Formats: sequence, C-alpha cells, structure tokens
Amino acid sequence: MSRSFIRITYLTLLIMGALCTAARAQSLQDFIDAEKENNCKSIPYSTQKGNCSSYQSDVDKWCAEKRSCQPFNVEAITKNIEGITGKLKSLQEDKSKAANDEDKRKIQQSIDELTKTLEDLKKKVIDDKYDMKKLLDNGEHCRDYRGKVQLEFIEATRKADSESDPAIKPVAQRLIVKWKNGMADHINEFQKASNDVEYCKKQLNY
Repeated sequence: MSRSFIRITYLTLLIMGALCTAARAQSLQDFIDAEKENNCKSIPYSTQKGNCSSYQSDVDKWCAEKRSCQPFNVEAITKNIEGITGKLKSLQEDKSKAANDEDKRKIQQSIDELTKTLEDLKKKVIDDKYDMKKLLDNGEHCRDYRGKVQLEFIEATRKADSESDPAIKPVAQRLIVKWKNGMADHINEFQKASNDVEYCKKQLNY
C-alpha cells in the first residue's frame, strides 16, 4: 500500500469525521440545558450558539465605544461658512467702492475678523469630520454585529420550529417563545445603532 494512498485515506476519514460531528443531531439534554440559559447560551445548536457568542463579543466591544455624532453639527457650520463667504465677498466690493482710507481701514478690519472666523470654522469642520468618521466606524461595527446576532437567533428559531421529536418539540417551542420575547430588545438596540450611523452619514454628507 502506497504512502500516497494512506495519506488520502487518512484525510478522507478526518473529513468524514468532521462532517459527522457537525451533523450531529441535538439531544433532548441539549435543549434542556439551553432552556436554563439566557442570550446566546440559550441556543441548543452548536453552530448558531458558537457564531452568536462570537458576534456578541464583538457587540460588547464595539457598542461600548462612543458612536453618536449628535454633539456635532457640521451641516450648520457649513451653512455658516457659506454665509460668511458671501459676506466677505460683499465687504470686498464695499472696500473697492470706499470713498476714503478710513472707511477702507474699517472695512478691512471687518474682513480680517471674518476671515479669521472663517478659517477657524473650516478647521473645526475638518476636525469634526475626522472625529465623526471614527464614530461612524464604531457605529457601523456595532450595528452590523448586532444584526449578525439577530440572524443567528432567526436561524435557531427556524431549526427549533422544525423539530419533530415529540420529546424535544415542546422544549424547542418554549425556547422560541423565549427568543421572541427577547427579540424586541435586540431590535431596539439595533435601531439605535442604525440611527447613530445614519446621523453620522448625514453630517459627513455620505
């Protein structure tokens, strides 16, 4: 028997073993144990429970970060910049028509003051946008991972609803009720994260 044949046979057995493990039907005890738990641990299906737990760790990480752009209002500052720019143009025209040096001096003083204000506002917009991009990134991660957690519960619900074993079915149905009762909180938090993202995008003009 060749070494090549042995290696192929060994790899085939490993793959078949992995597939058999992945396809293992959940036992009644899996459901009983799951019913005692909350959140991701209440899922009796190993794949969905593992995915859910992994995504929940990401939720805990990203949703704990600051992600609200509410303290910023770049939209209003931008309109202010446009107004000042228009006023400066008007002052430049007034200066060119001034009758004497004193009037020109006063107008120039106003121009200098407004120019300084304009530069400060433009810098603030740049700084605010830099900060908001980080907040947007946090918000998108928070929203997306919350969505992924929800999808695992949806898949777990689909599987539980298709259980036909008479011993498992009543436990599975109780778990479905439990998950649905907790879904409102998931949806509420997901919506909050989505709102944060949309506000940031609006301020960033994305």
